[in-house]
Amino acid sequence: MQIMDVLKTIYESLYFRILTNKAIAANDGKPLPLYQKALCGLTAGAIGACVGSPADLALIRMQADATLPAAQRRHYKNAFHALYRITGDEGVLALWKGAGPTVVRAMALNMGMLASYDQAVEFFKDTMGLTEATTVVGMLNICTGPSVYYEIFYSATHPGKVSVLKC
Repeated sequence: MQIMDVLKTIYESLYFRILTNKAIAANDGKPLPLYQKALCGLTAGAIGACVGSPADLALIRMQADATLPAAQRRHYKNAFHALYRITGDEGVLALWKGAGPTVVRAMALNMGMLASYDQAVEFFKDTMGLTEATTVVGMLNICTGPSVYYEIFYSATHPGKVSVLKC
């Protein structure tokens, strides 16, 4: 995962938390219904993708620069130089070229991931009295456990072969 993806994910999660806390305060301290969490996720995804889009563009341009013929290369020195050159050569709005699909993708992902995560934590907290950390660890074990056990079983019964999950 690229560092910009990590930073964008952190930003989107923080913004989701800020939006959720403001919505809870407006809801007289009561937990939000799922549709409101989904709207907070949509908003956080859109803002995070808009903020991170120029950095994605610089990264893509720098990677693509090496594949161009020598006469067409832009010779970016670093990401800041790429952003400076894009702004100077093509204008400020060029920093958001191709941002539309990225924003829509981030909105959909954040709506699904952040809202469902928040809803699951709230459910396990209310029904079983679990903390957020316990819920996360439990969900990770449920989701990843079967694949780990499969890997152990497959490697023990088929020495020298690689399982499908390692592709």
